[in-house]
Amino acid sequence: MQAVHHYIRLTEQLQSCVIGQSVPITSAGVANMLCCTPRNAKLILKKLTEHNWLHWQPGRGRGHTSQLTLQIAPADLLFSLAQELVRAGDLRTATQLIEPYRSKYPALHTRYETWLSSHFGFHAADQSGTEALDTLRLTHSNPLFYLDPAIAMLRSELHVLNHIFDTLVICDPTTAEIRPHLAHNWEISDDETCYTFYLRKGVFFHNGAPLTARDAVFSIKRLQNDSLYPWMFAGVRSITALNDLTLQVTLDAPNQLLLQFFSTARASIVPEDYCTAIGADFARLPVGSGPFKVIRNDETMLVCEAFLPYFRERALLDRIEIWIVSDLDLPVAVFEDTIKYGTASADWATTEQLETSFQMLTCNLNKPHRPQQHLAFREALSLLLNKRQLIADLGGDRYAPATRFDVVLEQMTTDTPSDRSQIAALLAQSGYDGEPLLLSTFGDPDHLEDAMWIAETCQAAGVAITIRPLPYREMIQPEQIAAADLILDGATIEDNLELSYLDLFLSSCSFLAPHLSPELRAYTARTIDNLLSQTSREARLDLLRQIESRLLAEHVVLPLYRTWVTVSTHPLVHGVTLNSQGWVDYRNLWFRQK
Repeated sequence: MQAVHHYIRLTEQLQSCVIGQSVPITSAGVANMLCCTPRNAKLILKKLTEHNWLHWQPGRGRGHTSQLTLQIAPADLLFSLAQELVRAGDLRTATQLIEPYRSKYPALHTRYETWLSSHFGFHAADQSGTEALDTLRLTHSNPLFYLDPAIAMLRSELHVLNHIFDTLVICDPTTAEIRPHLAHNWEISDDETCYTFYLRKGVFFHNGAPLTARDAVFSIKRLQNDSLYPWMFAGVRSITALNDLTLQVTLDAPNQLLLQFFSTARASIVPEDYCTAIGADFARLPVGSGPFKVIRNDETMLVCEAFLPYFRERALLDRIEIWIVSDLDLPVAVFEDTIKYGTASADWATTEQLETSFQMLTCNLNKPHRPQQHLAFREALSLLLNKRQLIADLGGDRYAPATRFDVVLEQMTTDTPSDRSQIAALLAQSGYDGEPLLLSTFGDPDHLEDAMWIAETCQAAGVAITIRPLPYREMIQPEQIAAADLILDGATIEDNLELSYLDLFLSSCSFLAPHLSPELRAYTARTIDNLLSQTSREARLDLLRQIESRLLAEHVVLPLYRTWVTVSTHPLVHGVTLNSQGWVDYRNLWFRQK
């Protein structure tokens, strides 16, 4: 891009020069304008001429002046180059090219933003005479480099997984009924410890390899031995491919949730040969058998295209581009041409719902000789953190206080101010002497706002909090979890309520599980062993809620609030459905042409 800056410097020095009209000048004069040697000036002029940005006619013989013709206005050049960069997928470099000239060419920045806004959203682009491709361009704050069922943990990652991979069975989010998917049928032994799955014929991975029972064996063993979720199949004694299309799973004891485990995105089937060959890069360039295949995934964008040989209904969209826009200083409106999150639009279709997931604070009961070890301190902390006040102070999408894990069981809270004398008495009872507590959280703006509010609120009562913001992959490391006194995080409650509870109680990346004391961990394990044998969903939920009630009573986890999700879609967009997290299912989106 240095050539661009050389050209603009020349135009600034030749302010009287009209585009397209030559002016007399010497090579020494050009060198003086560019603050370089005559030799470098000639090299720069040659490069600018090759770009066709200017025309340079050297003078012939002694005393003959050279002629220079500027071919394009600086603002037009910058805009054209920025367009080329964006079309190539490099939004960051394009924006960085425009930004230094914001004050010099104010109309350029407005022009760029207007064009960029039209570039996002839905487009039916002609592909050199072939049929048009329905393309949806969206944005995301960070690269999506962990699209591996074994290690994905963020809601955004799991949402993308659902479009790339398939599972043996699927679970109806409304009825909890298990339905066939990759497995068209299955049998369960009389003692309920042996499951035999019969896989569909003619299912292919995105790289063309056929999906077999051996891939399923590899996928489940990988979850058992090398994942964030080994608890899901801890009770599986053996998993065997009887042939290419028959899978047999043997359990140590009956597990009434096994089929539900197999329905989760984490139990997606991955191709053994490709996954083994590519190693750690599988998370960035995954291959599944789902309705969309990844064709590009780097620091600038994730691109998925419809997988035409998909064994079920073909996705109605042809292409999804998720552009990475972290740290780019551009208006939000630029990226909201088709789907808007957060604000209802008068002319657009709007879907609203209370998010089932919630923000929570966990107390580390495994860090010895710390204030949070004392029940009275944790009770004081719970009283200090007035949830309605937090929502009122910080606003945004924060909407309702959270008191339980399941939103259906939410209890109404009052606006009664915290009893300072009671809090002081509890702190005194705990023996708290003012030592600071380490609060770890993710480094994004919303988490940091919450953490700072908590720290300021606690400080007013004499409780010192030190905030440690961390990247989320660093934050889930065992040493970081063990070092924190408190962790602020979002608890994911998905459509499958039972699995959401188990995830909170058993997954290390939920932060609640590794913060439980040995006693609470043993109690949780015993209760879960019991519930896995229960045939009644209500009986299983009752046991899960017993665990929840004990953790809430002992203030090991402090639910804070839930957010309100508002999604508005352009009038031409159809097939919009939201999951419990407020995410749009891309498979059924389609666009009515004008």
